Amino acid sequence: MKDYYLILGVSRTATSEEIDAAFTQMYIAEGSDWFWYLGADQSSADDASFDAQFRNTLKRVYTELDAEPPAILDVPIIPAQTAEADRLASGTITPLIDGVADAGEWDAAGSYLATYFVQKGHEAEHFAWTSPQVFELYKEGRGFEERIHAHTALYTHQKPFYRDDDGVPVELALDHRFAGLVSVHVDRAEGVKHPQFDEWFEAEGAPLLLGADSPVAIACSWRPIIPREGEGASPMKLGSGPGTLQRTMQLFFLDSEPAQHWQRFVDYAAAVDASGLATVTLAAPFIPTIPGTDTYADQLWD
Repeated sequence: MKDYYLILGVSRTATSEEIDAAFTQMYIAEGSDWFWYLGADQSSADDASFDAQFRNTLKRVYTELDAEPPAILDVPIIPAQTAEADRLASGTITPLIDGVADAGEWDAAGSYLATYFVQKGHEAEHFAWTSPQVFELYKEGRGFEERIHAHTALYTHQKPFYRDDDGVPVELALDHRFAGLVSVHVDRAEGVKHPQFDEWFEAEGAPLLLGADSPVAIACSWRPIIPREGEGASPMKLGSGPGTLQRTMQLFFLDSEPAQHWQRFVDYAAAVDASGLATVTLAAPFIPTIPGTDTYADQLWD
């Protein structure tokens, strides 16, 4: 006989009230509009939201039983739709990140951004596991040594800014599957502290990028970790470093692809430069890969 308590990962001590509450959430899921928009013959015009609501309801089945929802419920049921790249990479590049684009320096550009968050307080635990793993991967020939790291660095999160009062919190931004991400690196003028630039952004920069009609849902600021000599050993070249202590990085999470809204960032960069507080060194747009596939990433293998 199958042990459904074990299969579902729920406690055998669940009360009848908890079980009734869990069934209520299951009935809500079964009676939801999910079945109306699943499939190519139907569309809600916001399928991703319905997808998330359906999975969140199923998660509550578990939480009502004081159980941890399975990780599979974090994965969208409707697969993300691919989009054609505006321009494919045609070769490798070795740009100097100095705020000046020399002739031909970026002509063959095509890049891949790998970003992740480390929970505060678990930094040592994270690096104790990941560092040996990276060395082991390269030792076994699984490190893609033919690829060049343009920029690899660590940053500490400083402050989030939101378009919506009840929007996605920044700590869930990587799980939300936003349609676009823009990374902006600025070098603050001598004597300008990071909090001062954040204050300027909240007063002057945010209205340019986080208005009600903007696709930018989240802006967040970061400060680089400048490694001491001998720190950060790795089996590969890490490309350009994190800059100086005057560097600020901003990440912007968008509801649609950045290419459609790039003028907003051009205007924002002009405002930063005009402020006298900082200058924009690099602005880079990205679209997400498709989990479980080589989409987009396969364009970087050559």
